[in-house]
Amino acid sequence: MWIERITVDHFLVFEAAAIELGPGLNVVLSPNEGGKTSLFRAIRTALFTDVTNKSTETKKLARWGSEGLFKIELELWLGGSRYRIMRDFRSREQAVYRQDASAPVAKGKAVGEFLRSRLPLFDENLFLRVSGVRHEDLAKVCDGEASIGEKLEEILGGGWGEATPARVAETLDEKRAELLKGADRPALEKNWGPVKRLREAIAAGERERFAAESAARAREELLRSLSSIGSKIAEIDAKLAILEEKLARTRQCADLAGRVDEKRAGVETMRKKMERLRELGALREAHTKNAGRLPRELRDLEAKGLEERRRALEREGLLVSDSLREAERPRRIPVPRAVAAFVLIAVGIAGGLAWNRLLFLAAGLGAALLIYLFSRRSGGEPASVTEKRREMNALAEARRAWAGDRSLEDAAKLLREFDAWMTELGTIDIRLEEAAGSRGTPRPELMESLDAEYGRLSRDLRGLEEELKLLEPFRLDADEILSLEREVRLAREAKPRLERERATGERALAGLPSFDASEIRERIESAREGLAEAERRVEVIDLIVEALSEARGKMSGFLAEKLPPLAAGYLSTITGGRYSSLFIDAVHLGVETVPAARDVAEGAGG
Repeated sequence: MWIERITVDHFLVFEAAAIELGPGLNVVLSPNEGGKTSLFRAIRTALFTDVTNKSTETKKLARWGSEGLFKIELELWLGGSRYRIMRDFRSREQAVYRQDASAPVAKGKAVGEFLRSRLPLFDENLFLRVSGVRHEDLAKVCDGEASIGEKLEEILGGGWGEATPARVAETLDEKRAELLKGADRPALEKNWGPVKRLREAIAAGERERFAAESAARAREELLRSLSSIGSKIAEIDAKLAILEEKLARTRQCADLAGRVDEKRAGVETMRKKMERLRELGALREAHTKNAGRLPRELRDLEAKGLEERRRALEREGLLVSDSLREAERPRRIPVPRAVAAFVLIAVGIAGGLAWNRLLFLAAGLGAALLIYLFSRRSGGEPASVTEKRREMNALAEARRAWAGDRSLEDAAKLLREFDAWMTELGTIDIRLEEAAGSRGTPRPELMESLDAEYGRLSRDLRGLEEELKLLEPFRLDADEILSLEREVRLAREAKPRLERERATGERALAGLPSFDASEIRERIESAREGLAEAERRVEVIDLIVEALSEARGKMSGFLAEKLPPLAAGYLSTITGGRYSSLFIDAVHLGVETVPAARDVAEGAGG
């Protein structure tokens, strides 16, 4: 690329100017504020600033006191063709023309794209460092703040700021040291570099993975143990359920067998009771038939009537005996009564002598008593005997009503027979009552009730026997029941022990540290990838440093060889003939000027 001509209008110090440049190196000599920087800025603005840029910085490029903005035209050669770039910041128009064509090859926004695709250095900063030497850079060299050799290296290498070869080499050394800090020399943990940090992270991850694997193995063993314990508990539960069911069925069978025996005994008792009742009923019926020889009047008697007839017979017998004794005994005057009569008569006589009516009345009573006594002895029966005879006749009449023509003795015998019959009947009835369980129900109804109860008991017995038949496989003897109970007890005792073991295992499992193996693996892999990346960066830095050192060596050799003869002509012109040449140290890029021969001679002569 060769910038042939630049034309500016109202730009910085220029009101209007047209400046031509030759191919190769152009040296612009001008006093301060003479327009060197303005010229270089005009070139950069023509190449890199769009007319639509409204920034304050762009507005400051207009000439001081100018009413509007500025206009720049730049003629240059690109790829063997001559182009004219026009940027009018006043009208906001811009275009690129080839040679002297009237139609633009790019216009408006397309100008930037056109130049970006054709300029060898489209980056403005890179263009600034390569295509010109700024006044401030020369001032730093003059003041000793920078090495002109390094500046030449920067210019020829295209670097600036932090991107200069020396700064890049320094930065690379810093980056390498930062990456390897703590890995190649001791450092505090907080100051470790990525390599050391990642190595330590990998080591810590490996330790954590080992701990995780150990915990996983312990967890696996505990889980297997817990699974085994759980299986044993399940087996015990299943076995215990079977044993308990078997024991329950065995006890049910034993209980049912007892109930069957009890029910069978009840049925047998009921059967015997019914047989006994039938026997007693038949006995009572036969005994009742034997009562046909007894008078009907006796058969209808109750216990009270029988007792009355017994007492009547006893009274009649007593009266008959008294009557016989009275007939055989002589009649005598009772002595006490006779004495009493005579005493009354004597008292009456004494009273008559004493003219006492009461006492005289006593004598009359005594005489009457005495007359009565003699009349009884000499006349009929006493009144008491007559009364007894009437009573005896009445009793005899009553006896004949139920005993007929039987004598007193036969009637008494008949009554004794009836009493014996009644006693036997009563005994039979008592036995019936006892056999019936003191129910007091009439016998036919009682027998029906007992038949019904017997049928119910028999049905219950058959039902229980059917149930017992189903439970017959569970019928065990005493020893077998004891053995079964022992199995149940041992199973019940084993289960709490296993549950305690399971609880202990679960606590141990809960106490194991929890690790996310996949997360640990990811961290280790990530750290390894990061370490590999950091180590690659170190390798890349080493390669870059090696390449940069090689390049800087070649550059310094090139400068030492090519620059002195190339710069000698310009140096004399720039320094007004004071220095005719320069020397460059190929190792340190140190630059030393060589005075002109005239200055040397004057110095020697002076």
